[in-house]
Amino acid sequence: MKLKEKDFAVNQMGRVIIIPEESDDLWMLYNIINPGDYVTADTSRKVHHQLNDGRNTTASRVRLSVHLKVTCGDFDKDSSTLRIQGRNLEPNGYVAVGSFHTLTLECNKPFELHKKVWKQDVVEALQERENHEVCPDAELAVTLFQQDHAEIYLIGKGVTAMVSKVETSSSSTEGRKSSSSSPSSNTTKNVFFREVFAEFIKYVDLNKVKNTVIASEDSKKDEFRRFMISKAKRMKMRSVEENIGRIVVAAGGGCNGNLKDLLGESTVMNLMKDSKVGLQIRALRKVWDMVSSDSDRACYGPKSVESAQEMGAIETLLISDELYRSDEVATRKRYGCLVKAVRDSGGEALVYSSMHVMAEQLQQLTGIAAILSLKYIKLSAISLINSVVGTFAFGFMLGMGSATETLCGQAFGAGQVEMLGVYLQRSWAILSVTSLLLMPIYIFAAPILKFLGQQHDIADRAGSFAPLVIPQFLSLAFNFPTQKFLQAQSKVNIIAWIGFFALILHVVMLWLFIYVLQLGLTGAALAFDITSWVITLAQLAYVFFWCKEGWHGLSWKALKDIWPFVRLSLESAVMLCLEVWYMMSLIVLAGHLDNAVIAVDSLSICMNLNGWEFMIFIGVNAAVSVRASNELGLGHPRAAKYSVYVITLQSFLIGILCMVAILIFRDSFAVIFTSSKPLQELVTKLAYFLSVTMILNSIQPVISGVAVGGGWQALVAYINVGCYHVFGLPLGFILGYKVNLGVKGLWGGMICGIALQTLLLLLILYKTNRKKEVEQTDERMRKWGGTRNQS
Repeated sequence: MKLKEKDFAVNQMGRVIIIPEESDDLWMLYNIINPGDYVTADTSRKVHHQLNDGRNTTASRVRLSVHLKVTCGDFDKDSSTLRIQGRNLEPNGYVAVGSFHTLTLECNKPFELHKKVWKQDVVEALQERENHEVCPDAELAVTLFQQDHAEIYLIGKGVTAMVSKVETSSSSTEGRKSSSSSPSSNTTKNVFFREVFAEFIKYVDLNKVKNTVIASEDSKKDEFRRFMISKAKRMKMRSVEENIGRIVVAAGGGCNGNLKDLLGESTVMNLMKDSKVGLQIRALRKVWDMVSSDSDRACYGPKSVESAQEMGAIETLLISDELYRSDEVATRKRYGCLVKAVRDSGGEALVYSSMHVMAEQLQQLTGIAAILSLKYIKLSAISLINSVVGTFAFGFMLGMGSATETLCGQAFGAGQVEMLGVYLQRSWAILSVTSLLLMPIYIFAAPILKFLGQQHDIADRAGSFAPLVIPQFLSLAFNFPTQKFLQAQSKVNIIAWIGFFALILHVVMLWLFIYVLQLGLTGAALAFDITSWVITLAQLAYVFFWCKEGWHGLSWKALKDIWPFVRLSLESAVMLCLEVWYMMSLIVLAGHLDNAVIAVDSLSICMNLNGWEFMIFIGVNAAVSVRASNELGLGHPRAAKYSVYVITLQSFLIGILCMVAILIFRDSFAVIFTSSKPLQELVTKLAYFLSVTMILNSIQPVISGVAVGGGWQALVAYINVGCYHVFGLPLGFILGYKVNLGVKGLWGGMICGIALQTLLLLLILYKTNRKKEVEQTDERMRKWGGTRNQS
């Protein structure tokens, strides 16, 4: 785009003469020329003249200048023309003042634009287009002869620009009535060819453009090529002479044809196959092949493509001009942001011009498709199983196993080591039955996920993946109780080493099954299953062969007094699940906000950081649970009390350090997760909420560990229901949706729920009668198979 006679400034009145050079220039002008602006341009109009006899008329086209006050505009993507409608403000002899007129703005035709106020974004857009080179990566030049004019196009990757349009003189119309070999016809044609050739040399660099096509339905294509060769020899134009072999002629596009028809011709398609333009052709063919044969590597449709972008899974985005340059502002903004997001994340975005036949083929895929760098549907399926199905089942099983932590810890502290194996076997039995009862969740995962509103294609794939990981789920019935059994005896080193080697084994198996053997989802499931059973069998081997004190073989005592054990297990499961579901509810609620993608992504980033800190306190939770249960089992209430105080203070100090780190680096830590500026800004605003959450999370896990160690699971479950789901979530909903605080409101309500829970648990902890707790522990040991503690 060229700007001449620039006389404007930001937030002031001004004018400028604009010469658009390509369709993108016209498209940009369509977006900045608004009702109320003034446009002045030269145009032509057909005028009828009455002859002297009064009966017959003759018609001719006259040149005139119109000065319009704009009322509306329309952009024709097929012809790359911009039509401006408005009232004529100045007399010109042919258009009355005040009458409506339609002015067509075309490439390489200057016009004047006058605005009362030039906004900053409009000025910046003009400056950006002025410094923009017309189709800098052009690989194909097309000279297309129509009936009364010639069009010159440059075609590059994602760009099809008409750089010039040369019209025949008025006498050529008369010339066509006579013989094509008449002297006047030949002279007119030569003048026309000279003008076309001059424009061709002006815009086409034959040393850069790989191929040039001259096209028409009649003989003009051959005549013009001969004219070019002759002209180049006379003028000694080496650039033309050296590249004449790459200038080819093709039939098509003339008369009523257009560039789209020409580009669909096999001759032209073959010329473009090895160029960057050919990249678009190959990408589209690749999408079609993948849709039919490897649907996990491609997706199409707005919802699927946007979901893939949220996961950062797009390698190449294919989008039609119809969507990218839609007449609807909301649609245009939506897909413009999508294209920018793909490019910002390192992907490639290909915009298919409506002038190319490929755009019609892409339109059959709803106008938007993507080649994926990740197995999107498979990845989504695994994520769904792990986050929705897995979180529920895993959390419930882990909670059920916490009863083993309570009883084994108290028995070990009381010196009743022989009961550890009994409690372990009892927990195996209970969790085995529980896993069988929960198995239908995996078997019927697909309809469950569809009921929860998940995409059907992903839900179906998740439904096929879920049964494959049932062996992994069954291993938890032995894994969790054995892990708690070892923790109660402070044998955590062996658990850590087994987990470390299992992690290495898991990575190796994923590489082997997925990348080497190409087993896909089945390979991923096999890796999960094998790793889980390796961990479980390694723990069992240690218990059977190296844990002689706590393990004395199988015993029928494991089936005695099983119902109180079941009750304690259920209380533990409910307590833990209520906490897990509380965090999940926050993400679900955020997904219904106006800007759901940004809201969910920002919360996910913050929750990731919160999860890193929480991993520290999971260890603290296990440590305080074991220590409290051991001391109560020994009959040392004061030691249990002070150990809780010390660990609480230690955890609180760690929480303060994490909070300070978040506040110091609040403007930069989001860069680790995303390059999106709006997302980074929102995460920065949420940093204060995250810091408060980290402080509360430093105390809450300690108290929960004390609850497990003391057997208070039922009481904590009731507190969780009240604080989280009766108080916290409704408050977050009101603040987020009714008060319109968005993500901040949702998280504020969640923090209030956690704070209330923490205060109530601290109050209960302070009021607890430790001697009575020891008595209850002794009673529990006596009732469930042990002997009373004599300490």
